[in-house]
Amino acid sequence: MKLKLLTLVVALLVAGALVLAGCGGLSSTAPTAPSGAPAPQPVTTSEPATPVQEGAENSTPGTVSRSQAEQAALDAVGSGRVTWSGPEDDRGAAWEVEVTRPDGSEVDVLVAADGTIIKQVEKFGRGPARSGPGIPPASGVVSREQAAQAALDAVGEGQVTWISREDERGAAWEVEITRPDGSEIDVLVAPDGSIIE
Repeated sequence: MKLKLLTLVVALLVAGALVLAGCGGLSSTAPTAPSGAPAPQPVTTSEPATPVQEGAENSTPGTVSRSQAEQAALDAVGSGRVTWSGPEDDRGAAWEVEVTRPDGSEVDVLVAADGTIIKQVEKFGRGPARSGPGIPPASGVVSREQAAQAALDAVGEGQVTWISREDERGAAWEVEITRPDGSEIDVLVAPDGSIIE
């Protein structure tokens, strides 16, 4: 009797499993949405954006590339070669390009995002430092005021419109002077007050 009962229970379990499998109760496929509900959509992932590599020609959308900015600067100066360029945000510029003319003089050109020229700044002179009027203070570096006066004396006329510490070509200060006609010139002042030409 017990054996018959056990056989009956096993047979019922197997039959129930077969019925459920036939109805989809044990299906391995994804469940279907109830009637009237939207079917689930597969999840998609977008490809990650390709990172912009340092020094790449491409820039922010709507901004000229480095090579386009360099060409615009060369066209504005008229002759010379690009000796440095880099991103810039001064005065709304997108790029700053340094152009060295055949005579060795340098011009910094600020180029806007659309490729127009914002400003050209002449760098004062070229060659080695020459004597200047400044007497260095005890620290060995002329003060901001002494550097400004040395730059004004070298240019001859104008007004100091910007001054900052600088280490290019051994300078201690870079002084921007705006002449009466509106043109600007950057002057590099050495630690001893001499002008780096």
